[in-house]
Amino acid sequence: MKKKLTSIIIFLLFCTLFNLFAEEPPIKSGSWQWSDGVTLNGKKFFDVAKSYKEQDGWAYIEGMGKLHYWLYDTYAYHNGHKEKIVDKYVPAWIESMGYVIDFDHMRRVSPNKDLASSVKALMKQRGCDVSVLFSTSNPSTPYVVINEYDKDKDSYGTDIIPLFKQKKVEQKKQTKKVTTNPKSNSGNRTNFAQELYRLRHKTHEISFIGGDNGPETFRWRYIYRDDGRMINEYIVDLDGNIRSSIARIGVDHDFNEMYPLVQYYSVPKEIRELAMKSLE
Repeated sequence: MKKKLTSIIIFLLFCTLFNLFAEEPPIKSGSWQWSDGVTLNGKKFFDVAKSYKEQDGWAYIEGMGKLHYWLYDTYAYHNGHKEKIVDKYVPAWIESMGYVIDFDHMRRVSPNKDLASSVKALMKQRGCDVSVLFSTSNPSTPYVVINEYDKDKDSYGTDIIPLFKQKKVEQKKQTKKVTTNPKSNSGNRTNFAQELYRLRHKTHEISFIGGDNGPETFRWRYIYRDDGRMINEYIVDLDGNIRSSIARIGVDHDFNEMYPLVQYYSVPKEIRELAMKSLE
């Protein structure tokens, strides 16, 4: 009995350790590489993660316990530019874990004078100016926090990014022999085409109180493939401009900055054509 109890305890400890370290590093897990290599401040890199000195560490925050952070140094080889971590690598990492960003409720605190001293100490100790926390302490409200240190201003800013868990679509296995009904299939194809047309032509918008020009509204449409899958990398505005769909966090005064324009011919031809379909 004692031996069996010991085995159970060891198993539970193993599961706990596995859960603690199951979280993959944001950049490295995405296998981000420069195939031909790039030279940054005199040093050549092929591995994006190494150029940001991706590493992890722990900070204890009262009331929350010991929290796990991913850490980055953008000053050594990227001249302090943090945009790609915030706008590209972290969002891709979030999606790879099966989550969706709740863009409507993202929040920017800058300067963040209340950032925990233990987090600032961890960042200083590691010589890093960006820290990233992924929290599922409350499974119903998962979120990501990105802390950034600005050397010029000697201040910290924080992005709080709430998430949704993507729902897995479970397909029921049919045990009975299925007979094909051409009329029924035709109806399904018609319904699908009608729904896709609706999705392609559904306009989304964000409004805000502008300055001298008064209230302003930004309108766009999502881009869908012919099989109904949404193309996550891009959106199209009503003027036909293709833009990045990853909103710049904390930009609430200029939608051209929030959803930056993408060079038209840098977008695959197929996606350009699908974008134009939504404007027909």
